[in-house]
Amino acid sequence: MRRSLPSAMDSNNRSSLLQCFWTAPGPEGDYAAVIPKWIAALINRESIFLNGNGDTSRDFIFVPDAVQANLLAATAAKPEAVNQVYNVALNKRTTLIELFSILKALKHYLGT
Repeated sequence: MRRSLPSAMDSNNRSSLLQCFWTAPGPEGDYAAVIPKWIAALINRESIFLNGNGDTSRDFIFVPDAVQANLLAATAAKPEAVNQVYNVALNKRTTLIELFSILKALKHYLGT
């Protein structure tokens, strides 16, 4: 039987804090896997694959921001902060076209 997240957290009589991270780039992430693939393609001067028209967007989060969210969650002192669910994101959408432009500019800037 499925339970809502807050009731599942309360059922163990423990204080919990659940964080839902949005797109945090990494080599194994389904949505973020395009980043290392595109970087490799740019470095190797290979073609890239763009699924759709490039208007698909994601709300990426920087790794230091994700770390900070974890530290804040681990040290939350206010009782009202526990047994809650928090979305962790930047609230800024980036399309695949914008992402590719950023990666191309970074490659040019680094001279690779």
